[in-house]
Amino acid sequence: MNTIARGIIGLSAIGSVVGGGFAASHYLSTDNIESKLKANGYQLLDKGSADWNAILTSYSKSSSLKFEGFDGTTSGSSTNTKPVDVLKQKCEEALKFNLSKKDDKDLYKKAEKWCIKPQSVVERLKYLGFEKLDTTTANPEGDKDDAWDTKLSEHKVAKENKLAEITTDIEKKPNKEQRPVIKKACAEIFKKKTYEQEYEDSLAKAKLWCSNETEKTK
Repeated sequence: MNTIARGIIGLSAIGSVVGGGFAASHYLSTDNIESKLKANGYQLLDKGSADWNAILTSYSKSSSLKFEGFDGTTSGSSTNTKPVDVLKQKCEEALKFNLSKKDDKDLYKKAEKWCIKPQSVVERLKYLGFEKLDTTTANPEGDKDDAWDTKLSEHKVAKENKLAEITTDIEKKPNKEQRPVIKKACAEIFKKKTYEQEYEDSLAKAKLWCSNETEKTK
């Protein structure tokens, strides 16, 4: 099932939708940020979830996507409200935001970052229709190494979104020596969670260098 189809299931038909992922969600008829998140394959985070603490820690360190009036360490008022409870309240308010009146992409991104049940890069790849490459270092199956060699060749000529681990010196080495490097880098990328710093960058790189789009999503 492709990305667009996933977003449309459970919603009214909206006519012809062209493109994938973000482009599709732009045309979906969703009333608020909560429904848009669900349409894009996310689950809302329960108020009693233990994940809030990890999310708050990352939020406090983040230099972007902060909710107005909340830096992650104080409530912004004279009350004794705990920061984690302020974050929950900010999320609750964001989820109710009516997108039919105003399409606030910035607020949606904040909710996507801080208000959902965490997803790892590898989980998100699967939802988007990408199959991760095998990062096992001892790999007897040559066809799987061929897939990595293709990625290495593409990476060598790429101008942007390159993996920092594959330096110019590494690129000069034979593929046999490069494979463990790219596999290790991808294995770490796969673990990144939605609330962590550089998650979005990691997901973009995972699509390029650590996975292949499945035939049914092309």
